[in-house]
Amino acid sequence: PTTTVGVTTTMVGPTTSTTAPSVYDLALVKLLKTSGMVSPGDTVTFEVSVRNQGEVSSGSVTVTDTLPAGLTFDAAKSPGWTDLGGGVVSHVVPD
Repeated sequence: PTTTVGVTTTMVGPTTSTTAPSVYDLALVKLLKTSGMVSPGDTVTFEVSVRNQGEVSSGSVTVTDTLPAGLTFDAAKSPGWTDLGGGVVSHVVPD
């Protein structure tokens, strides 16, 4: 025969609570806006967006992006972006 015995466990001790700090949570998306085939010399357009999904302000954020090999940066068509050289560009997203 098998006997089943119920067991009750009681924890005794101080009660504590912890509050997690509020944080910002940035989401960055880079989309290729140019469709179809491209040839050397054609313009290729990307769209970069940043969104704060968090609970508090992130302050201003600098986005840095490395262009794919073979592409060059066109500052005239990219207001607010800075060419850092070597295929790297940046943009400051204000608070």
